[in-house]
Amino acid sequence: MQKAALSVDDTVEIAVEEGRIIITPVKAVEYSLENLLAGITPENIHEKVDFGARTGKELI
Repeated sequence: MQKAALSVDDTVEIAVEEGRIIITPVKAVEYSLENLLAGITPENIHEKVDFGARTGKELI
């Protein structure tokens, strides 16, 4: 597994090509808050969502 740069519990994609099993590591996409916020536009922003009254344990 070291030669394949894999560890136990890594996420992989498995495919069969020409009778061969191909195992490819799936790399997690990392997002930054700055990039996510930059993608908000007046066209894709949603309305405020009301989740009801506080139950007393929410952060303010």
